Amino acid sequence: MEKVDNISEEIAILLRAFNDSIKSIALLDYETRFLYVNDIFQHRCGYGKEELLGNKVSLLKSGQHDTEFYKQLWDRVNTNQMYQAVFTNKNKAGTFYHDEQTIIPIGEAGKEQHFLVVGKDISNAIASELNSMSYESIE
Repeated sequence: MEKVDNISEEIAILLRAFNDSIKSIALLDYETRFLYVNDIFQHRCGYGKEELLGNKVSLLKSGQHDTEFYKQLWDRVNTNQMYQAVFTNKNKAGTFYHDEQTIIPIGEAGKEQHFLVVGKDISNAIASELNSMSYESIE
């Protein structure tokens, strides 16, 4: 495999990989504003790139997570540790969806970190599980 020496070529390769991914990918700044989102991310949340970039991730907040959930998230990422959880988000149309996300802090703990968010929509799996549970309770 050929070594890539040009930083702009490396960035182009990374962007192509992010855009071609089957997972949703977002890059957030230290204030949790969107810097980058791939097509899958846009499709899931219903917002276009121009509506997301520069806005805070709280745009997708569903109100389904309590203070303790966010405390655990920030306790981990502020110490440079990955955080994994299922987030219930709200899309542009107001519909809830479930996203299994990994949040990866980029940079030094205690400084202006950025965050890479990689997600997988698990809404169908959760709906199937709930249907199965309700069917079992009827029997």
